[in-house]
Amino acid sequence: MRLPDFSGNIATWASQLVGQLNREFETRDAVTLRKIALFAQRAVTTGIAASGTAQADATRLVRDFNEVTACAAGVDDALLAPSAAAGMMLTIANTTADDAQVFPWPGETIDGAADDAPIVLPAGKVMILCCFSPKAWRSLIGA
Repeated sequence: MRLPDFSGNIATWASQLVGQLNREFETRDAVTLRKIALFAQRAVTTGIAASGTAQADATRLVRDFNEVTACAAGVDDALLAPSAAAGMMLTIANTTADDAQVFPWPGETIDGAADDAPIVLPAGKVMILCCFSPKAWRSLIGA
């Protein structure tokens, strides 16, 4: 399944993703469809300003869908993912013209890198973090 193109509005993108998931799973049982419907009801935060340049002073992400609208040029402002628990999913849209760093929660990893190591969320891109095992995020970056 290919992620829908990001048009700059996280709510629209999330709706397109849910529609795509519904089409993808339309032949599945009712329980699966209810789970997909619940996915559409998750919390959204817009207007996030990435700040800090390290894990300790990064902007904390506290919702399922996060739209970053401010990130300083040439600074690699930082975002902090919540602690990873199996089954969690986090979506981050960087609507700015500048890259941002995404740090895992202290003592955790993203994509098997060293503990506490950040990954880059390029300008204008969307990142989905999924957790399959505790304290370890896996990332997918799309348009």
